[in-house]
Amino acid sequence: MKSFKFLPLILLCALLLSLFALPVAAVEEFGGVDLIPASSTALILDRRSGEILYGKGLDNRVYPADAVQLMTALLAVEAVETGKCSYQDMVTVGEAMDTGLDEDSIRCGLQSGEQLTLEALLQCALIASGGDAANMIAAYVGGSVPDFVEKMNARAAALGCTDTAFVNAHGAYSDGQYTTARDFSRIALECTRHEKLRRICGTAIAELQETNLTPARTLKNTNALLCDESPYGSQYLYESADGLKAGFNPRAGYSLVATADRSGMELLCIVFGGEQKETDCTCFTDTITLFDWVFNNYSYQEILKSTENIASVDIALGMDATYVNIRPATSIIVLLPNNFDPESFEKDIRVYALENHETVTAPVTAGEVLGEVTVSREGRSYGTVKLVASSTVQLSRIQYIRRQVRETTQKRSFRLTVIILAMLFVLYLVWVLIYRIKRIRHLRAVRAAERERLLQAEAVMKHAEAPHSPGIRFFNSHGVTQPPPGKAETPAPEAKGTLPEKRPARSAIDIPIDESAQEAEPLPQAQDNVVQLFPGRKAPEEKEAPAPDKAPARPSIDIPIDAPLDPPGDLLEQAVLVAALEPEKAAREETPEEKAERDYFAEFFRPKK
Repeated sequence: MKSFKFLPLILLCALLLSLFALPVAAVEEFGGVDLIPASSTALILDRRSGEILYGKGLDNRVYPADAVQLMTALLAVEAVETGKCSYQDMVTVGEAMDTGLDEDSIRCGLQSGEQLTLEALLQCALIASGGDAANMIAAYVGGSVPDFVEKMNARAAALGCTDTAFVNAHGAYSDGQYTTARDFSRIALECTRHEKLRRICGTAIAELQETNLTPARTLKNTNALLCDESPYGSQYLYESADGLKAGFNPRAGYSLVATADRSGMELLCIVFGGEQKETDCTCFTDTITLFDWVFNNYSYQEILKSTENIASVDIALGMDATYVNIRPATSIIVLLPNNFDPESFEKDIRVYALENHETVTAPVTAGEVLGEVTVSREGRSYGTVKLVASSTVQLSRIQYIRRQVRETTQKRSFRLTVIILAMLFVLYLVWVLIYRIKRIRHLRAVRAAERERLLQAEAVMKHAEAPHSPGIRFFNSHGVTQPPPGKAETPAPEAKGTLPEKRPARSAIDIPIDESAQEAEPLPQAQDNVVQLFPGRKAPEEKEAPAPDKAPARPSIDIPIDAPLDPPGDLLEQAVLVAALEPEKAAREETPEEKAERDYFAEFFRPKK
């Protein structure tokens, strides 16, 4: 029984340990500090990198209350920036100003028919949390409040909000309207990127000019971190705060989306589900606690320097260098705890050429992008920047030519081309050799035929008559140039007239007459194909002598040697005209006999090879 006395004590200790288990886990995850805000949902992040430094209930659904008006203002500012409307557009207040508002909603006292600029409506919504102004912005920019709400949901989805839904444009409580701290941080970060929206949200007190129905009025910011005259008092005023939006709804509680900037450190804090206690409002105190914790324990550290060479890459075909150092194009600065070691980050270096199984080839200029580096720690990436060459490497022409030749000769297409050309060259040599052999045989056959023809010509020439002169010939009265065979040439007739002087008398010569000649050959007839040398003159007709059956025997003639010679007289009297020149226009045809004789001499005198 005594053993059961300690059982309640043991159970109480176990219960206490279970209560402290969650805070310890949170401490280990978010900086090693026992810091749990009193609000139901909270986070704080670095606005530069978007890294969440502390979070609680990040994915729990909450009711955003008046923080919804940040999304309403974001769509209006983007419409102005895209040229769809202007900040100075006059908006007339109508019935849409009361859409979805309840008795607990905050109003700016807008009246139906009142005319305000779009910028004035943004001031009423962002500074004074006027739900009526938010409805008029939605009706003017979206055409109607329901259409504008659809655009709000589409824009949230585009920003990456996966667990957010909007029902109205002002933030009044609705069961179908919800968000999470993680989702709304994306909307708040997008709002901080628009200077106009940030400037309006950071205004503590604004003077609204009079309108056609109301006099000038003063707007006081509901964010107690900015305005000491806010409805929550001046005890929450925070020097480094510069925005964004506070809200309240009886059922949703207090909400605050705040930004702060100190020494270049830009933070965003979101608190939902705050409560109003006796001494404070938890949404403001929790936000101040988170801001102070980060400002006191964190600082920006350069985990990657742009002036530092982090690697070297081999360079091919370089003139004066075989490698080049690479460095980050920009630095990576991360908000880290002050006692954090920057060397614990991992650097994943990528060189584009090496990833493609290539080599970095000169020329390389300083600043040329060669790769990229990603800085990470424990699986979380903190940024990726380009890697550039830190110096210039010139191209070596000689190495470039060598490389081109080597790469060209190693290509399969080049080798195949060389083989084909070699085969064609061999075929050409074989063809040339065959042609040479056939040519030699042909020349030998031609020469043998030429020798055979010459030998036949020589054999014919031995039995042929002497060739006649191919020139112009003069014939006697019988039409021949020599006497018939076996007959003596008939002496030319003596010329008539007297000689200028007398010749001495010569003794008589006894010329025997061949009595053996039984029959005289008939004289050949004159040639018919004779070219006339003198057109118009006709050769004297010759009388044909009757051919005797037998030539009579002629006695010897005694010619006195001493007898005087008759004068020559006219030498052309007994000459027979056998050829005459014709004009150039009347070309003479060559006779068959002349052509045969010319061919014979051409063949006879043709030079031998």
